[in-house]
Amino acid sequence: MRNKYIDWSEYHEDINFECPYCNGTKHKAWDKLEEDEKNMVKDTCEEYKEWHDLNIEEKTIVTDTFCNTEDRNESDKVCPKDEDVIGYYEDNLEGFQLFEEDALADFYDNNQENFDFYCEECENGFIAPVMNYAYPLEYTSINDKNRKTALDCGLFLFEDDEGVWMSLTGGGMDLSPSILKAYRLLEGCIPSEWATEWRQDYRAYLSEEDHRLNAEECKRCLEGEIRSTVEKLKAINLYLTDPGYVKKKEQEKMEQFDKCLGKASKIDDELLRGAIGIGCLLKSNKEVTE
Repeated sequence: MRNKYIDWSEYHEDINFECPYCNGTKHKAWDKLEEDEKNMVKDTCEEYKEWHDLNIEEKTIVTDTFCNTEDRNESDKVCPKDEDVIGYYEDNLEGFQLFEEDALADFYDNNQENFDFYCEECENGFIAPVMNYAYPLEYTSINDKNRKTALDCGLFLFEDDEGVWMSLTGGGMDLSPSILKAYRLLEGCIPSEWATEWRQDYRAYLSEEDHRLNAEECKRCLEGEIRSTVEKLKAINLYLTDPGYVKKKEQEKMEQFDKCLGKASKIDDELLRGAIGIGCLLKSNKEVTE
């Protein structure tokens, strides 16, 4: 498929514009929060761990705190009773701030509107492509992982009734290095028409490592194109310089096939004889019709 023009100013009902990082909520996902932001959630959350959910290290911290509390008698310090330590923990949950990570994440997800932690990858929960051209993808499926990969490269991944495409979310400069990276990560290869766009002295926003990886993939692609072109040129030259070459090669294939079949016909095992016959067919690249 070729690149296509698409007018993003029009309404596209069949395309999902939700941000894959926040799923359209416009708030950061829990795993994207900074440590200080997670601490702010902890200060608000009251979903503390139950005693039986504490690990050994956490139980040790609670026990040591219990034993070192002022006015604690000597027997409690030396051999504290389990029920006393548990009661002390349950009376001081807020002071220990021990949470299950999943419980914190659920609390945050259910109360995102109470925190000003907005997604940095989108605007109000949606992706807004700005360039009216879309680049085709042949081997890429639509899922959150691939949509995030494309977005990290500055591209919006979408699907319509013609296939899967990606379109730039920014402009104002040559962003071909980002397109090369997106093809490399999503498709596992860079199309030859894009491989020729690689420039040694220009990498836009890419790191030096990504620029090098793009170069390696472009090299692999173009070398494959060269080999294919050379083989095609050889075939053309043979045809032009030796008109009987094709007929001669076909005759050689038929002779090889007949010779192989002759050997197979002497084998008693019918299954083995059939397998060898198929092998002869594939080896000689000759079509047989009844």
